[in-house]
Amino acid sequence: MQLEHSRFTLSRPTAQTRAAFAFMLPITAICLSVCVLGLGLAARARAATITTFDVPGSTATDAYCINHAGAITGSSIDFNGLVHGFLRTPDGAITTFDPPGSTRTDAYSINDAGAITGRYFDSAAVAHGFVRDPGGTIATFDPSGSIDTEPSSINAAGAITGLYSAGIQLRGFLRSPHGTFITFDPPGSTLTEPASINRAGAIAGFYFDGRGGEHGLLRTPGGRFVKIHVRGSTGSDAYSINDAGAITGPGKVWPLANVMYWSLFL
Repeated sequence: MQLEHSRFTLSRPTAQTRAAFAFMLPITAICLSVCVLGLGLAARARAATITTFDVPGSTATDAYCINHAGAITGSSIDFNGLVHGFLRTPDGAITTFDPPGSTRTDAYSINDAGAITGRYFDSAAVAHGFVRDPGGTIATFDPSGSIDTEPSSINAAGAITGLYSAGIQLRGFLRSPHGTFITFDPPGSTLTEPASINRAGAIAGFYFDGRGGEHGLLRTPGGRFVKIHVRGSTGSDAYSINDAGAITGPGKVWPLANVMYWSLFL
């Protein structure tokens, strides 16, 4: 397998950093819409249109994910310091939501049908997964034995991936649209963090081995694992995979992190 490298500029927060972002100074979420006009084999980018927005009554708004229609999901903090999930529709209407019993809701991913997944905390400060269907009905879930569930991505079919804790080890999971679970770890992993799932069910993420090495991860729809490591880096993460199978993430050179692009086809 060959990895093609070129510099990339954006990366998504991982589970370790997402919680910190929600408590930063007030942030105004930005919706960036880029129009591209194709002329034969040449493509010309038009000027970007930037729209700023805040959830009404919030002191901070974090937008995490946008689907092809332009619907956006994320989390906001109200004047009482409580964190709620939100949905912003393409026409700009904003709805906030929480699973029953939630003391904090983080909405991380939305698919093209409008289904949203993320985590929420109960009164005992235990994190659980949730999925909100396009009609607004919320179902909660946990892999068997989980004491902390962190969904990260939902694909077009409604399959969800993320990580969970069953004790001292963090493991990956795949939840089917019907609610059944597969849990997984690459060989030798002591911590597995799936970050993204595409339409075919391929999962990108990263894991740590027993020596503390950090490696990018591809799990194919058939369950095969591929380790991704950028040449010359001290650690590699895979943060997102698209429907064509291209993966992006950072190749890290301690103490700096050089963000790279990996072109990878399944």
